[in-house]
Amino acid sequence: MHPSELERYRLEGRMAPDPVRTKGLIDTAAGVSCVTPGVADRLLLDPVGRATLQTASGDIASNVYSVMVRVGWRELTPPDPIPVRAHVAEIGGAEMLVGLDVLSLGEFVLDGRQARFDLILPRRGPGT
Repeated sequence: MHPSELERYRLEGRMAPDPVRTKGLIDTAAGVSCVTPGVADRLLLDPVGRATLQTASGDIASNVYSVMVRVGWRELTPPDPIPVRAHVAEIGGAEMLVGLDVLSLGEFVLDGRQARFDLILPRRGPGT
């Protein structure tokens, strides 16, 4: 959730939903990130707006949600959360589509011969 939404939950005396771990699909051709309706429901999110989402099948109207995304996971150095305005969409084979709004923040390295990739996102220093 976006920090302002977490603060609203705190002021209203409600518990924020637990983080949701999802299977993501990296899409270097997508301008924006998306989550499935199921993820939005599990996080108890309220839409912050509606927008047109351009897809390969054509333009569709979509709810937009404020979410905090952590891409990848390393036990000793967990990734910093990234605030994202995620559209809601059906995503084949995954629950989140990671688009250029996230990927452009770092460096995406693909090693086709080894069939592996790494996404290196900047980290904030302690206390920042």
